[in-house]
Amino acid sequence: MKISIVFFLFSSVAFSQESFFLNYNVKKDNEIVLEAFYKFINIKDVERSSLLWNKSQFFEYPDNDFLDISRNAINHNMTILSTSKIEENKYNLKVAWIKNNNGYGNLYAIYNLTVKNDNGKVSFENVLDENVKDFVINQVSEIKYLSYKGHKFNFENAQSMIDFNTEIATFFSTDKKRFTYILCKSMEDLKKVRGFDFDPMMVEDNQIGGEAFPHDNLIFAGNNSEFYPHEVVHLYTYSNFKRIHIIIDEGIATYFGGSKGLNYKKHLINLRKHIEKNKINIFEKLFNSNNKYLVNETTSLNYSIGALLCDLAIRKKGKKALFKLMNSGVSDNELIKSIESIFNVKKENFNSFIEKELLYYD
Repeated sequence: MKISIVFFLFSSVAFSQESFFLNYNVKKDNEIVLEAFYKFINIKDVERSSLLWNKSQFFEYPDNDFLDISRNAINHNMTILSTSKIEENKYNLKVAWIKNNNGYGNLYAIYNLTVKNDNGKVSFENVLDENVKDFVINQVSEIKYLSYKGHKFNFENAQSMIDFNTEIATFFSTDKKRFTYILCKSMEDLKKVRGFDFDPMMVEDNQIGGEAFPHDNLIFAGNNSEFYPHEVVHLYTYSNFKRIHIIIDEGIATYFGGSKGLNYKKHLINLRKHIEKNKINIFEKLFNSNNKYLVNETTSLNYSIGALLCDLAIRKKGKKALFKLMNSGVSDNELIKSIESIFNVKKENFNSFIEKELLYYD
């Protein structure tokens, strides 16, 4: 069913840079909130948190989620859906990113933030702090767990997480990470805790997943478990491999910690079977498709190929070759050159190289 929604431009300020639209039912009596929001989206990134955002106990930069959405929602209109009053001088601001696609609305995300008005001084807050205030805290060795009410905490799973953390620290010859682990039932619940009403991950069939914020030593797990090793690896790659390519970053995390509930070998089997049935150009899909080619609901091309390359580097060349691969550089060209050097394979032979190596996984 096609639905038409009318948006009005907020006209009490001059729109010289970025602008936003208002849903038809947003009340004008929240004008001070809207004025502050317009100011926020029109100042430099480095100034935003210090000027207008209150501190968060979890994020050094509490506006990062909002900024990430804004950068990635290319050609989408920033639209305020509502400014609802929570309590005296405190509001919830609900923002959507929408674009028209052949007459239909294309929704990128809906995100909530808190706005405080203290005698005319307006500030913003990340909703995570409020959303987890009733979560149960368990400190288990170096990991601080926050679990939703009603969850029966599994200390055996937590011990497995501690053991894995020790294993990864040993592998990378570095100190063990201390981090906060926010445990959620699913990816949908994880995103809601983060402040989202809509994100594509919330409607995926496979609701197992997680997200890491290495700068803040923070992990969100959407698998209803104290054990989610994939994201732990990202804490270490962030600290020790500043120029790691995203394919290798996700690959090494999948190699050690699996992904979507499967270990890396099962992902490689899924990939092999998919390639046998679908004669895809692996190189083109990997490097020229925004790294988003999906094999099925659990396996993606970049995670699985990344894991394969990490496995091959370790098995055939040793840890030194793996670290060379992990230090190859963030650009596609740098990674391609590194692959050619480590595995002695030209990019025009990349597809046959991958197909041959996948035969060994069954």
